[in-house]
Amino acid sequence: MNAKNVYQLQREKILKNAFIDKKLRKENIEKLYSIIVQNESKIKEALSLDLNKSSLESYFSEIGLVLKEIKFNIKNLNKWTKPFHVSTPSHLALGKSEIQYEPLGQVLIISPWNYPFYLSLMPLVSALAAGNRVIIKPSEFSVHTSQLLQELINNNFDPQYAFVADSSLEVAQELLDYKFDLIHFTGSTTVGKIIAKKASETLTPITLELGGKCHCVVDKSQDIIYSAQKIMAGKLLNAGQTCIAPDYVLIDKNRINAFKAACYVYLENVLQNEEYIKGNYPKIINQKHFERLKKYLPKDHKINEKTLQIMPYIFETSWNDLIMQEEIFGPLLPIIPYDNLDDLLVKFKSLPKPLAAYLFTKDKKIIKLFKEQVTSGALVINDTIMHIANSNLPFGGVGDSGYGRSHGFEGFKAMSNPKAIYQRKGFNFKLNEHPYSKKKEFWIKKIIK
Repeated sequence: MNAKNVYQLQREKILKNAFIDKKLRKENIEKLYSIIVQNESKIKEALSLDLNKSSLESYFSEIGLVLKEIKFNIKNLNKWTKPFHVSTPSHLALGKSEIQYEPLGQVLIISPWNYPFYLSLMPLVSALAAGNRVIIKPSEFSVHTSQLLQELINNNFDPQYAFVADSSLEVAQELLDYKFDLIHFTGSTTVGKIIAKKASETLTPITLELGGKCHCVVDKSQDIIYSAQKIMAGKLLNAGQTCIAPDYVLIDKNRINAFKAACYVYLENVLQNEEYIKGNYPKIINQKHFERLKKYLPKDHKINEKTLQIMPYIFETSWNDLIMQEEIFGPLLPIIPYDNLDDLLVKFKSLPKPLAAYLFTKDKKIIKLFKEQVTSGALVINDTIMHIANSNLPFGGVGDSGYGRSHGFEGFKAMSNPKAIYQRKGFNFKLNEHPYSKKKEFWIKKIIK
């Protein structure tokens, strides 16, 4: 079947009121769990071919997180699908009030190339748990993973529940012409704006998980070596091709040399030799992105034109440098000195809000300042990226880094309609009905204050 046929099939099922009950939802996500476990080696192979991800990195940054999310949804599905009772004010005459999360209907997931497995299936888990029917349009750049997703989902799921479409741009454009009940997009801000504009034509709600420049502030109270290790670990993940990768570092000018030295010592220890790098260090996704990053590098910097691998590059720069005008999305780490924290907080107000902000400090007052004054999708203190592994935390951006939330209960809610239900009980309340009178107004004022 093609995308058009599946869209029509799913829409027909919705129009016939074919409700997907809790039992079937569980069966669908349990099936997904089994498919992933049974095909783990195939998934790792596809990720290796697309991005040169190692077996370990493929598991902890993609496969394992999806499996954990499925378990979290299975554990909580009974609770989430029950009516959630809320208090009813006395002026509503002892009525009963509750919130019922119901499926939105049909969801389109458009996933990117940088985490092609994880970012396709995480929203799928939430969508299926919420009782929706789903079409996934994977990336045309992560060819092997996209093809495998088609095989795994389309060969095991009835297309009325889940289907992976062809990864071509033409199919994406075709799907955006259809009316969905939600579009979940992960990718660049530029493409996100195009999709949001298209979705607005049909008043289709949309979740945008975009990116931006995630800043890392290293305060003088925090150990330089520890900070360098955690920041470089975040930057090495997928060779910096991560929407929440540390994009640049802000540090006291007197600590820059020590910080750079600590970074390179760490790199020398973890990227052990050429053989290790060849098999474990991710490559840049394609030639276009490789060339984009190359323009920022000195001519003698270590790169591999054949394998599209770029070794990390750490360098001092300024706010006006070209590299500070776009999301880096690669293993390059600019450092900008700062003198005054208050001035830095003012500077952040003028910048696009990032998907994540990173702070390295032991000072509780500074932590409090960042919690209150720095707006970002997430604030991570004394680490990088690890918040993504907690299903109890919502994931998403703010401003230019996106809107809407995913993961865990927030992901379930994003894929649901929180229907307000009010049931009258008790005596027949008529003070708000015609004919109006001064007496009724007197009592209304007594009741509603």
